[in-house]
Amino acid sequence: MDEFQLASENIVILYSDYVVYDMLLHDVEIVYGEFASTALMLRDGYLFEGIWIAKGEDAPLQVLYQGSNYFYKPGKTWFIFVTKNSEFKMEEIGEYYLSFLRP
Repeated sequence: MDEFQLASENIVILYSDYVVYDMLLHDVEIVYGEFASTALMLRDGYLFEGIWIAKGEDAPLQVLYQGSNYFYKPGKTWFIFVTKNSEFKMEEIGEYYLSFLRP
């Protein structure tokens, strides 16, 4: 298993279904409209749980926290798509572990 540390002002983990073509080839399935899926946002060592929505092909993804747009800290933001069965846990305060599980 490959492990690496990721540090950024904002890290957003977007849970999604996948379209599987074969064992190594798959696409993220983005459903346009009002369909929402889980989003985890990490900022300053804190974890926020929200949702993400894709309203259309020409509209940016929306990440919502408590029903409103999530506000990012100025700086770099990493967006990571993972399968809905991927594992996420807190190792210790401010330190989290994400394991991507194949669809």
